[in-house]
Amino acid sequence: MASGDQNAQVEFIGPDGGPLARLRRRIEVVHRIRPGFQLQPIDQERALPAITHPDFMSARARWPYLKRRWNYYREAISIAKRLSPRRVLEIGTSYIPLFPISDRLDYKADFRPTFLHDATVVPWPIADQAYDLVVALQVWEHLGNRQLEAFAELPRVARYALLSLPYRWRSRSNPSHSGIDDQVVLRWAGGREPVETVEVPRFGRRRRKIYLFDFTSTR
Repeated sequence: MASGDQNAQVEFIGPDGGPLARLRRRIEVVHRIRPGFQLQPIDQERALPAITHPDFMSARARWPYLKRRWNYYREAISIAKRLSPRRVLEIGTSYIPLFPISDRLDYKADFRPTFLHDATVVPWPIADQAYDLVVALQVWEHLGNRQLEAFAELPRVARYALLSLPYRWRSRSNPSHSGIDDQVVLRWAGGREPVETVEVPRFGRRRRKIYLFDFTSTR
């Protein structure tokens, strides 16, 4: 779903879907929404502004790390903007956050986080339900074996969480990024299923998947 395209048709594709579906996943965005779920904007009048494509390209010109990352940034921004959050916490934003005036949590002082803290150490120094949304793009795979403990903090501090992860990568040289699929994410989330996912087309052998979790419902 492209940024701002709130009326795009959502297509449901099975776990495999056959050769045609596998080919489409290489070149198209696959967006799934849990049946019956409808995202409700939190506060459209006071929602935080998100970055734009020119903002991202300006940052990419300074930091090569961002090369080829707009495709999943764009999809994450699309979901986040539909949510219309007023209070956002971003974890491990590194070079550019989705929301310029969000709060940030990072263990590196160089990035000037609001909370200088390692996400694997719980509880986080954050009050209960302090945020509408937590964003963590390409972060959870870096948490060693503490993904489950860190995830348990998300429903405590926020109403929603938006995570992106390397999806089904195969890399002997980078094992922390390898073998992550929906079952791994489900285990890291303590059995909680996402309400939306977006599978982003891959370049070469690399795909990424975005997961939206709703903590306002017990379902």
